Amino acid sequence: MPNCYYVTSSSPQETAKDVAECVREVGGPGELRKVATDGRNVYSLVYYRERDVADRYLNPITRCLRAKGHEVHRAEVLEDVEDFPGFDA
Repeated sequence: MPNCYYVTSSSPQETAKDVAECVREVGGPGELRKVATDGRNVYSLVYYRERDVADRYLNPITRCLRAKGHEVHRAEVLEDVEDFPGFDA
């Protein structure tokens, strides 16, 4: 299953809220499923069913996050992410 993967340096709660907003704003079938932090960076996964759809929405969501003031350190599409730590945002 493809996921758009983002690494930002913002608060986890703010990042979760803004990623979810950006997914809604750019449209498409994406769904924020996981958010985690290592105390320095915040990691988030937006789930898609198809790789080409994830590829299509990766950059629009990245631009939206930057427009909301997040520093996006990494944005890419990953397949079959296992053992991704999560927390309740």
